Amino acid sequence: MRGSSATLVREGRVLTPEGWRVARLEADGPRISSVCPLPTREDEPQWPRIVPGFVDLHCHGSDGIDVMAAHAPEAWEQLSRGLARHGVTAFLATVLTAPLDVMVAVAPPTVELAGAQCIGVHWEGPYLAPGWAGAQPRAWLRPPDPAEFGDVLGTRSLALVTLAPELPGALRLIGMVRAQGGWVNVGHSGATYEDAGRAFDAGADGVTHAFNAMPPWHHRRPSLLAQAIDTPTVWIEAITDGVHLHPATVRLLGRAAPGRIVGVTDASRLAGTSEPEGDLGGHPVLVRDGAAWLARQPDTLAASVLTADQGVANLIRWGWSWDDAVHAWSSAPAQRMGFHDRGRLAVGARADWVVLSDDVQVRETVVGGRVVYRADERTPARHPSSPVPG
Repeated sequence: MRGSSATLVREGRVLTPEGWRVARLEADGPRISSVCPLPTREDEPQWPRIVPGFVDLHCHGSDGIDVMAAHAPEAWEQLSRGLARHGVTAFLATVLTAPLDVMVAVAPPTVELAGAQCIGVHWEGPYLAPGWAGAQPRAWLRPPDPAEFGDVLGTRSLALVTLAPELPGALRLIGMVRAQGGWVNVGHSGATYEDAGRAFDAGADGVTHAFNAMPPWHHRRPSLLAQAIDTPTVWIEAITDGVHLHPATVRLLGRAAPGRIVGVTDASRLAGTSEPEGDLGGHPVLVRDGAAWLARQPDTLAASVLTADQGVANLIRWGWSWDDAVHAWSSAPAQRMGFHDRGRLAVGARADWVVLSDDVQVRETVVGGRVVYRADERTPARHPSSPVPG
């Protein structure tokens, strides 16, 4: 790989919209300016893989930072750099159920961050079904109130909202969010197949962490997930840590809804650390068996400790192709949020990419044409315009 101070250049096995190509990838500023095929070489299998940057739409935190406690710019910078270390180039700051003023106060900086870029806020609550709250603080769950929510929308534009569509007033809220340009997932819900159909007709088009915090599959009483699979415009989140979903379940989801599975971490601040305990929404959390669990309810999962690179590697290990695994973690989430210039390596798209080894080790992360992480450095580069030598 080589580059210059004016143009960032990388060579390798590039995953383009047309498939894998041995190519030279060039970025002038924040956009890709060229994807130039190269002649086949004998050492081609030794070249790194270059794929679109990972986009995490369900991230409560990572690397010691909880988004709900990230009040200082330095905290957002630490989170941004930590996510970039795992190949994430864009993420939604995901807010747990809390008092409305606390949820509204979660405001990522509008300036460009040093690593992964925050592309908006995801409210996971507070309009969730109490019987399917999971690790969400039940004390702060509330019924949908369109007037109240209209005041919230007047203060900020939410990128994504997760709600239980069977609650009275939920369908009207879906329309309000969509009218403001936001998106809606159904989740933490006991919705029936018919309830979910009405929600999707109203404008919802996603499912939050499939199979988790929702009724199990029943062949005579299909629930919201069955409706989501049956509706070809709906995107389906999957936490690919091997704990929230069995690998066989993930394989079946991929076959049932090809191209519509969105890999997410649902990560807490414990992800990317070796800390054995912490908290989530004020609840003590313990880490065991590769996941986070409520200390007082040891059978209840509490977010995850998954990182995006691990999520991709797991899919490949479970039998997904490289193309499909990367799609689930880059192109699918970008498309789900309506971004046509993210999640693809093509001329004119954002220069957001990840350089990987064949065992899915992140060698380098590039955001907007800037190198924000290199594996041979202890921390991401603060001024990453200089190229990686070689």
